[in-house]
Amino acid sequence: MGEPSFLTVDHGEFHVVRDQVHTAVTVVRGDRVELRVSGYDMVNFGGGLLGLFEPRLNADGDPVTAPEDYPAPRLRKNSLICDIGGVWHQGGLNAQFEAQRSGEIILAPNDAYPGDNKEGWMVRLITHRIIRKIAFNPKLTVSWIELVQVVQRRDNSIPLVAGKRTAARIFLTSDGDGTGEDAYQQPVHDVSDTVTVSSSAGKKDLPFKGATAFPAGQHDRDDKTHGVLLELPLDLLTGTVKFSVTCAAAGGTGDDWTTNFDTTFTFTPTRRIPVRPVLMTQPGITTPDFAQFKKIAARAIDFLPLAPGAFDFLAPIVLTMPPFRTDDDWWQHLVYLESFARIPLERAVTAAIVHPAMPIKTSGIGVSLPRGMFIVDVSSGLDDSAGTFAHEFCHAVGVLHAPPPNCGAGWPFDYRILPKTDQPCLDIATMTLFPSGSDDLMGYCGAVPTRRTSTATYLRFLEGVR
Repeated sequence: MGEPSFLTVDHGEFHVVRDQVHTAVTVVRGDRVELRVSGYDMVNFGGGLLGLFEPRLNADGDPVTAPEDYPAPRLRKNSLICDIGGVWHQGGLNAQFEAQRSGEIILAPNDAYPGDNKEGWMVRLITHRIIRKIAFNPKLTVSWIELVQVVQRRDNSIPLVAGKRTAARIFLTSDGDGTGEDAYQQPVHDVSDTVTVSSSAGKKDLPFKGATAFPAGQHDRDDKTHGVLLELPLDLLTGTVKFSVTCAAAGGTGDDWTTNFDTTFTFTPTRRIPVRPVLMTQPGITTPDFAQFKKIAARAIDFLPLAPGAFDFLAPIVLTMPPFRTDDDWWQHLVYLESFARIPLERAVTAAIVHPAMPIKTSGIGVSLPRGMFIVDVSSGLDDSAGTFAHEFCHAVGVLHAPPPNCGAGWPFDYRILPKTDQPCLDIATMTLFPSGSDDLMGYCGAVPTRRTSTATYLRFLEGVR
């Protein structure tokens, strides 16, 4: 064996405030784990009288041992803690420890009553593994498969929408010399072969090549190269979908290994949503047309749990509006929109697009009351307009902003939505994978095309349209 080296992976930030946070990051016994938290990030632990005397603490918590009814009674009270394989480790502003067992990293506040907590810690998670070069005949397996349309968790618990483009992320594992988790192993490159997808609707072979199989615990879900990414045939995504994967290492040195996934993935239809298109005119500017409206709406669907054809477009309305002069004019135009565009008893979402006559800062505005409606500035490119359309459509069905700090929006906001995404997010139109920790679609940070849909935003939208 040669000299050992270290594999260091920065897994980005996770928001810890109330519930346990399942990071989907796995380590093996002996790995080193780092937790880094800003000293300015605080958790308000609640429990005060009339909102007074509520403790706001950083990740180091209180300098006392937690009582027996706390999750980790031997660790500091109201501090950041980390569970791996059922063993709690002490976290803090700058914590380092060695994993005593193998398993997923789970973050939590050491609090007996976390339900009234507010604000939160943004925890950066970094793992280190000792790598020793060994000679082995790689044995290849498929550890897990994720089906993703916009965003997905490792356990596939994010609902899938019927009729929407879907990709499979297939994570290959190299078992080294077969001696188990304590064998320090290396990735196996140039893995290729075929994925067979079959369901009651038919069967199709999807070849892949140049993939990499990683030892258990070294997969990085935020890295597109750590899994085989294949778009699946829409016509086969019905009933029980079976995946058969056969893979071999380059040069034929590895054992072929076939695995069958007889798993039922449920593709849930979303109800069709009536949409009243409004084309707003501004003095001196060409009125946006209906074809442009439909193109933007179609691209916005890539951010949302909706399938193409989910919008039932009513007859478009053209409105002549006073010019936008300041950002405050957006609210006034929303009042005009309510006055002119609403048809009595119509339950459609009113969606307006406008190209303002003069450049202004605001790019859109939307509300869910009295009935869902919004305006989008389409003077930018398609992706900017589509991202804003998706953001404002979320508002129209009752989804609120991601809260501050760290680039969250202003009130009103929903503490269940984080300023940063908690899972990797896929733009299936371009097959671009955005890592967890990207700016959330419902926050204010970053350019609109790079803001992506978190699991919380995705689920809140589904609640709003059901």
